[in-house]
Amino acid sequence: LGVRNICLISNTGVFLALALLGTYLNFIKLHDVTHR
Repeated sequence: LGVRNICLISNTGVFLALALLGTYLNFIKLHDVTHR
């Protein structure tokens, strides 16, 4: 792997982690709203 590939992979990993975190938080908000 080249340095450029490593940067690309780590950036993609960070992006995926943020997307998953956002989805998870939205899911919790919906869950709270529906059970109120």
